[in-house]
Amino acid sequence: MKKLRSDIYLKAKKAIKEYGRPLEQSLLQLYFEDGDEKSVVKTLKQYQNADGGFGNALEPDFRLPESSAAATNIALRQLTALSETGDVLPIIEKAVRYLESTYDPKRNGWYNVPIEVNDYPHASWWQVDPDTSMSGLDSHWGNPNAELVGYLHKYREFLDTINADNLVQYALDHLYNLSSYGDHEVYSYIQLYQFLDHSQKEKVEDILILAVNDIVSLNINEWEQYVPTPLDIVKSPSDPKFGLYDPAIEDNLDYLIDKLTQYGLIGPTWSWSNYEDTWKQARNEWIGIQTLKILHILDNFNRIER
Repeated sequence: MKKLRSDIYLKAKKAIKEYGRPLEQSLLQLYFEDGDEKSVVKTLKQYQNADGGFGNALEPDFRLPESSAAATNIALRQLTALSETGDVLPIIEKAVRYLESTYDPKRNGWYNVPIEVNDYPHASWWQVDPDTSMSGLDSHWGNPNAELVGYLHKYREFLDTINADNLVQYALDHLYNLSSYGDHEVYSYIQLYQFLDHSQKEKVEDILILAVNDIVSLNINEWEQYVPTPLDIVKSPSDPKFGLYDPAIEDNLDYLIDKLTQYGLIGPTWSWSNYEDTWKQARNEWIGIQTLKILHILDNFNRIER
């Protein structure tokens, strides 16, 4: 079994410390050094606004300081991976209340970002059309709504007006009726899946197997591009595989080890076509995020030499 050499591992850690934000550096310390969750919570809290939502370029591809559903979704994903301590739950409660206050009944959910995103540097795919108040990423309801519904379901004790069960049912009905699958919509439904009860999981598992089979590329030659790969679905041996076979997962792990060995870091497979100076900053942030993500996955699969 191929493993990441210890010297390359140290080189990748150095890249995260060089390019990564304080958030990625605190996560690096938590995963691989002697860090603790309090440091992660402290850095995440800096992205939270007074309204409880998250912004401030937590998602590097848009630099909007105001809160958005997309950035709040990212924060909740990080927070729910931590222990439910006294430091974490108040932040989650504020985020849930933000989501409740910005819920759009006509949408049965949220739009990714407000139109104010256009006033700040951002990647073109985050641009909101003034006539529709939608970005191109909002064409699939499940992104990020399915995942956000999962968090509201998990932390329903913080809700006052939203019925979490009704929202979960709406999300599942939407999934049942899909005729095609968007990449990020599938990712969001996989996040929702972890919060469902056993009977609900049984009902949606076959659909998610079809969806994963539809979107994931098993062609190694395509992995240089912005395509879903097996490890975008299965990030640890304990994750559900949704029809992905072990050889594809192993090939993906080998591929990432080869990439890190060659470059010492992992960068984004996309770029902006505008805001050149801001893109340089965002790209560096993505290097920290992506390199940390890959190291964490390799560690989960015991693929790093110590």
